[in-house]
Amino acid sequence: MAKILITPDEITNAGQKFEQAAQESQQMAQQLNSLMESMRSQWEGMTSNKFYDRFLQEKKSMDVYVRMLQDVGKDLKDIATRFRQADQQ
Repeated sequence: MAKILITPDEITNAGQKFEQAAQESQQMAQQLNSLMESMRSQWEGMTSNKFYDRFLQEKKSMDVYVRMLQDVGKDLKDIATRFRQADQQ
């Protein structure tokens, strides 16, 4: 039989921290994207193009990271809700 030593509130709090981290990460990614756009308008040439292309590829990883944080946060909060419902029965 499974043993659960964590409370639904603790799980909810963890979910909220993941969601907060997702928001902060998304804001940081947007700031970095704005910085790159600003630099790009002032820096031309092959090196600039290669660097910007690489940034766009890596930006996809940032987007995946943000989505993962959002998903984990939502999943944890859903689990806490199910635990609460089970406790009430």
